[in-house]
Amino acid sequence: MRTPLGEEMIRRFGWPYYHIHRSDLLRLLVEAARDLPNIELRTDAKVWGFRQDKHGVHMSVGGGAEQGHLLVGADGVHSTVRRALWGTEQARFTGHVAWRGLVPSRCLRSGLIKPVTGVWWGPKRHLVHYYLRAGDLLNCVCVVEKAGWEVESWSEPGTREELASDFAGWHLDVQALIEAMDADSLFKWALYDREPMSQWGRARVTLLGDACHATLPFMAQGAAMAIEDAAVLAACLRSGEDIPHGLRRYEDVRRRRTAEVQLGSRRNARIFHLSGIPAWLRNKFAPYASDRTTRGLYAYNPLTAAD
Repeated sequence: MRTPLGEEMIRRFGWPYYHIHRSDLLRLLVEAARDLPNIELRTDAKVWGFRQDKHGVHMSVGGGAEQGHLLVGADGVHSTVRRALWGTEQARFTGHVAWRGLVPSRCLRSGLIKPVTGVWWGPKRHLVHYYLRAGDLLNCVCVVEKAGWEVESWSEPGTREELASDFAGWHLDVQALIEAMDADSLFKWALYDREPMSQWGRARVTLLGDACHATLPFMAQGAAMAIEDAAVLAACLRSGEDIPHGLRRYEDVRRRRTAEVQLGSRRNARIFHLSGIPAWLRNKFAPYASDRTTRGLYAYNPLTAAD
């Protein structure tokens, strides 16, 4: 099946569909922050804890203390701020292990991978690939159902031999793609699932991104949800309400949207890995479901969501 992106996305939703390397996106955001005189950006400053009162938030940062009007815990899936607010949460291992790797385009046979977002579905595993950096790199995400390895880390190295074994017997194009992967850029991580949170923050402290709605990578929306959060949060803080009310409105606007993406990603994990008659039925109805999912994701405008 095919889902048109490109010009079709601009026609339907007003904006193009982009693939961007995560480090390139981070560089753009860091440069933008440093260009603004009202932002002080400090790195390697671990927040150990905080307390809040009606005047602000007091934080223990590194070896010192800081005070601010509010605290936004955008500190990822192992969020210190979330744990301080709500205690330790037990995530559930999904039984999936994800691989990610980069392939320099020069290492690929000419014409092997078309300039599209490609998805290969199969029993208990799937593989996604798409180009980055104007076609210089091909990014690959490979997911396999397996047990016995449950490290939830973004930077745990893997081996090409193990990945090739996971996809033994697959199409020759997949075999060639794995063989071309840069062994030094191959990582794997165990996928853990979390239930949508019924509440994110308290008073002057809130959460953003993976800290409050860590999302499985089956809709490719984890980073996108964090960016949407930021846009809505900014709008709510500009609204003129006091900070606790602004943060509560931000959470109310975003909670349903992010929960739908979390649950949709969980559902896709099952759909992608079907076999037999269920897989045949999936393939038959996939074009209709894909159109509905695309509309639900990209018709949403975070710049006006809080209006």
